[in-house]
Amino acid sequence: AALPPVGALVRQLQACASADRFDETTVQAACMQFVADLVDPEAGFLAESGHSGDVVALQKWRQLLSFEEDVRLRCERDRDVAPHAHLLRPKLRESLSHSLASVCAEHTPGLAPSSRSRPVGPFLALCYAAKPFREWWASDGASLRPEVRTCLRYREHQLNLADHVGDHKRALDAVETSLFAEVFELELELLDDEPDELQAAAAAAQAAGKVAKAAEKAAEKALPQLPPPPPLPPP
Repeated sequence: AALPPVGALVRQLQACASADRFDETTVQAACMQFVADLVDPEAGFLAESGHSGDVVALQKWRQLLSFEEDVRLRCERDRDVAPHAHLLRPKLRESLSHSLASVCAEHTPGLAPSSRSRPVGPFLALCYAAKPFREWWASDGASLRPEVRTCLRYREHQLNLADHVGDHKRALDAVETSLFAEVFELELELLDDEPDELQAAAAAAQAAGKVAKAAEKAAEKALPQLPPPPPLPPP
């Protein structure tokens, strides 16, 4: 747990989670940032590391990206191969996911660390070699919701994740408070009218449906408006 980048996350969580204190917003933001930096080799933990082994791994990874792009463009420009280029793209992405784990796992003996920092490559290699990551990588992020895309690219959007999570939490708290208030008012109206049990149950179900729709609309309005996220660039 002391090794990077997990050690940094543990220290963040220790500062906001204890027997006497639990900062839910900070915990959520720290975990969200950890995941975003983990899955982004170009701007995350691998790019931020100052260890020479990680620097070499990042250079190799960028060379592989350039090679993949060159192969893809050549296929798309070739008159005979172009109609089948769409079949090549998922295979290239799959091979890149294997290569990402490999370059992070490679050791660079003989290279003295530029600082006392420890490499993040060994930990990242374990994550990148895992089947869930490879499946996610191969999907090209097509199934991600716009909100998730925005959070994963929080650096590009200059998004403060702690403020972002705090805004969401306050918006949901406001919706929850108004929802309970409306339900309570409806219950009082039903008690005043004194309908029979069947009519009361039907009215309550109908009222709950209306309140749920109103709450959903209120939540959409209350959440901060973010710019439409750009498509994920080729990794």
